[in-house]
Amino acid sequence: MLHSAHPGNEILVSLANAGVQRNGRWLVRGVEFSVSKGEIVTLIGPNGSGKSTSAKMAIGVVKPTEGV
Repeated sequence: MLHSAHPGNEILVSLANAGVQRNGRWLVRGVEFSVSKGEIVTLIGPNGSGKSTSAKMAIGVVKPTEGV
């Protein structure tokens, strides 16, 4: 899990062992991160690695199949 450089900040978004499965195939699995107020976060990775799905889980557009 990532830790904030400024402990004590209000956590706005948090995912713990989150994953999304569609038609028996995992799109993304084991996602863990939290974002505190004032932090700027980027998701970096190759095409098809789950960046958009992870972001959509974080903002509640996609419901995780596992985790929270």
